[in-house]
Amino acid sequence: PKRLGKAIDPIVSRPEFAPAFWGIEVRSLASGRTLYARNADANVTRSVPIALGMMLKPDDEADLKRLARFIRDSRGDPIAQNFAVMALGQVGGDTAADLLRDLLFERVFGDEEDRAFVYLALGLCGARSPDARETLLGEYERADNDTEQSVLALACGIAKVAEAVLDGIGFRACG
Repeated sequence: PKRLGKAIDPIVSRPEFAPAFWGIEVRSLASGRTLYARNADANVTRSVPIALGMMLKPDDEADLKRLARFIRDSRGDPIAQNFAVMALGQVGGDTAADLLRDLLFERVFGDEEDRAFVYLALGLCGARSPDARETLLGEYERADNDTEQSVLALACGIAKVAEAVLDGIGFRACG
């Protein structure tokens, strides 16, 4: 670890990088032990997915897959996980929609609050992905509570997939 710091610190301390804020954390893949850390607080970790969502393009398949892997690996930080989910939705396209559907069907998200972020991200993808729209409608039909149906109705509205009409229980998507 000391050698790692001796290698990284001179680089990030260069005068040309003076205006930069570095957030670095290097962990051992084998043990998970932190080998080097510099400003490695959660706010930086949480901000990176949002930045990626603004920079990536729908055809950046390898980077989108890395973002999905980050979602799977960040279960200890639900905020970072949900920011990354929304970043996939922001990028949009078929690859992002496929990755979001995979996360949903793998049940990476156990509770309805976390699944709500996946639904909303699919809604963002839905404008450009027929598969995302189909998934949203299928999930709406499967939903067994008002809260989940409401989030799905909102996601369907974002995707412009269907009209939302008020019925006796809440919002209902109809196509």
